[in-house]
Amino acid sequence: MAKFLYLPENKRYKTIHLKEEDYFMRQIAAKVPCGLSTVVRTLKRFPETNFVADRGKLNSSQILKQWTLTSNVSVCPSTVRGRLLEIGLRGCKERPKPLLTEFQRKRRLTWAREHSLWTMSQFCISGNQSSAYVRRRTHEEFSSQCLKPTVKYPIKVMVWGCMSSHGVGRLDIVSGTVKAMDYIEVLQNKLLPTARDLLGNQSWIFQDDNAPCHRAKIVQKWLEDHTVNRMNWPGQSPDLNPIESLWFKIGYEISKKKPSNKRELIEALIFSFKHIVTKDLLLKLVHSMPKRCRVVIKANGWPIKYLFSNM
Repeated sequence: MAKFLYLPENKRYKTIHLKEEDYFMRQIAAKVPCGLSTVVRTLKRFPETNFVADRGKLNSSQILKQWTLTSNVSVCPSTVRGRLLEIGLRGCKERPKPLLTEFQRKRRLTWAREHSLWTMSQFCISGNQSSAYVRRRTHEEFSSQCLKPTVKYPIKVMVWGCMSSHGVGRLDIVSGTVKAMDYIEVLQNKLLPTARDLLGNQSWIFQDDNAPCHRAKIVQKWLEDHTVNRMNWPGQSPDLNPIESLWFKIGYEISKKKPSNKRELIEALIFSFKHIVTKDLLLKLVHSMPKRCRVVIKANGWPIKYLFSNM
């Protein structure tokens, strides 16, 4: 069996980036360059691990092993962990974040630098809950009051919505996979009336993400025909998008109503979107953009903590 070639980090980024640009496997192999099987296994492996860069991280047992090999000191693992705690290195779960290639990181950094001083008040955007924690004794791990009930097939709906500093727009409950023509219908029936209602004759910029249906040529043409000025948006950047904070707030309000079926879920969603979201919250979210940009610049383009504007 042939040995799998482990690509250097820069070539892994290039492989994933070329795949995002819709190159075929053989074309990627020629451009990297590397073997076809290496491309296939690289593309399969890193979405599964959700990490591209070399991790460069060691656990306490690995540190102990290296310490023992490079010195005459013999200590137990608890001593290693104690020394790590003394210098402020605590064991923590890794935060899940969207997979970023080097190309995407640079685009995020460039975008943040270009928009860090924006003061626009029209920010029209299209766009569930964090884990709960309990304090319990060791033997109470599976006590009913310490469990978070889950179901195999949870009730969920997909929704399109938009916001600006002037208010929220019209919601659209989406069924199934959204294709380019479906998206155009949403823009025609929801986006344009919302912009007219909220902004009147004022100029505005539309921001959506890089979903395939959003970037289809037929959608691009529709936007041009309707003189919709769209903002260039870096991929894999929900942490830059203030509507994600709005969805979090709405999801929290919905969870308090405890809807038991799809109809109740949709009703709670519509009510929260129209009545819970305040003008003050929207202004805070829009005005958080310069700070988001500064934090991304400070992080050199890498993912940042979501900003919730004291919601």
